[in-house]
Amino acid sequence: MRAQINLDRGREYPYDQPDDVETPFPANDWAHAAARGILAGLKGRGGVGNELEQYDEEIRQEIISEAADVIRLAHSHHV
Repeated sequence: MRAQINLDRGREYPYDQPDDVETPFPANDWAHAAARGILAGLKGRGGVGNELEQYDEEIRQEIISEAADVIRLAHSHHV
C-alpha cells in the first residue's frame, strides 16, 4: 500500500529533520507523522520533489507543522 510506504519513508527521512541531525527524531503525534508521510510521497514526484528540496530547514519545519495543524483540524471536524 502506497500510504504505508509514504508513512514509513516519512518516519525514516523526515522532511522537517534539522540538517545537522543524522538520526530521525520521532513525530510529535499522529498528525505530525501523517504530514511527514504526505511530504515523503510528494518528494518522490519528480518536479515537486526537486522544488521541496530547495527550501531551507526553517521553511521545511513550517510546512510540516502547518500541514499537521490542518490534518488535526480536519479530524476534529470529521471532514
